Amino acid sequence: MSEWKGAAETVRKEKAEAWAREDADAIAERRTWIEAHGTPLADIQVLKVD
Repeated sequence: MSEWKGAAETVRKEKAEAWAREDADAIAERRTWIEAHGTPLADIQVLKVD
C-alpha cells in the first residue's frame, strides 16, 4: 500500500511542478500587478499574511 502512496505523491509533485512551469509568466504578471496595486479586496480579507 505504501508503494501506491509514494507513486501518488510523485505524480502530485510532477503535476504541481508542470503547472508552475506552464503558468510561470501568468504568475509573474499577477505578482507584479499586486505589487503595484495591492491585493484585491485586502480590506475585507480574513487571513492576513505579512
